[in-house]
Amino acid sequence: KTAITSGMTSEFGIDIIDWFNAKTNMQNSLKKLENQLIIELFTDIDKIKEEMLFKTSLIAVVSAVALLFTLIIAIIIINSLSSSFKIFKEGLYDFLSYTIRETNETHPIEVRGTDEFAQMTMEINNRIKLIEDVIEKDKQAVEEIDDIMGKIANGFYGYRITNIGASSEVKKLTESINTMA
Repeated sequence: KTAITSGMTSEFGIDIIDWFNAKTNMQNSLKKLENQLIIELFTDIDKIKEEMLFKTSLIAVVSAVALLFTLIIAIIIINSLSSSFKIFKEGLYDFLSYTIRETNETHPIEVRGTDEFAQMTMEINNRIKLIEDVIEKDKQAVEEIDDIMGKIANGFYGYRITNIGASSEVKKLTESINTMA
């Protein structure tokens, strides 16, 4: 016989059926608690997954917007530089055409903005003006030299060149011709 079927109490003075029922109730309570904890755990896991998905999505959207913003700024800068280079190239070509006498005048390069490129263009414009002044001064001296040489060729030796060119070569030529006259 077993202690349960005989209705005996244990040697500790506890009724076995009461003990068994108490332990069964405790086990059932623990099982309910376990199930409740599992449900809470899965609920918390779902919340964390949703939060992580939201944060990941937010980071992806912010990154995409930042990338788009960066691309737009880069395109604007590239277009601005491209435009500045085009204007600079055209101005430089105009000046070089003037220096090799393809044109009779030159124009300053258009300055846009205040950045380093604009500052460089302003400095080049200053140098172009200086070179233009030298060329014009030399041109006047050469015209006078041509006139005086025509007079000397016709036997009139008393003329002297008064326009002294800006370049050292034209100055030297002027001095040589004035010595002959």
